[in-house]
Amino acid sequence: MENNSAFESFESQLSAEAKGFLNTSANWGLFLSIIGFIGCLFSLFGSLGMMAGGAAMGANPVFASMPSIGILMLVGTVVFFIPVLYLCKFSISVKKAIEVNDTEKLTSSIRNLKNYFMWAGILTIVWILSYGYLMISVIANAAELSRM
Repeated sequence: MENNSAFESFESQLSAEAKGFLNTSANWGLFLSIIGFIGCLFSLFGSLGMMAGGAAMGANPVFASMPSIGILMLVGTVVFFIPVLYLCKFSISVKKAIEVNDTEKLTSSIRNLKNYFMWAGILTIVWILSYGYLMISVIANAAELSRM
C-alpha cells in the first residue's frame, strides 16, 4: 500500500506535460554534455601537446612558455569538466526518475541540475572578472605606451 501511495504521490506532483518537459530537457542536457565531454577531450589533448611540445623544444625561448600554457589549459579543462559532469548526471538520472516514478531520484537529479547552474554561474562570474581585468590592463598599458 505504501508503494502505491508513493506512486500516486509522484503522479500527483508532476503532470504529464511537466514530465515531457523534463524528458526533453534531459535529452538536450545529454546532448550538450556529450559535446562538452568531447570538448574536454580535445582540450586535454591540446594541453598535453602544449606541455610535451614545449618540453621537446628545449631551451628555445620562443617556446619557453608552452608548458605553462599547457598546465593552465589542463586546469581549465578540469574546471570545465565538473559542470559538464553534473549536466550529464542530471540528464541520466531524471530520465530514470521519470521511468520508475521515483521522487528521490528526481530530487537527486534536480540537485545535479542546481550544481550545474551553480558551477556555470561561478565560471561566468570568473570569466567576466577576468575579461574586465584584461580590459583594464590593456587600457593601462596603452596609456603607459602613449606617454613614451
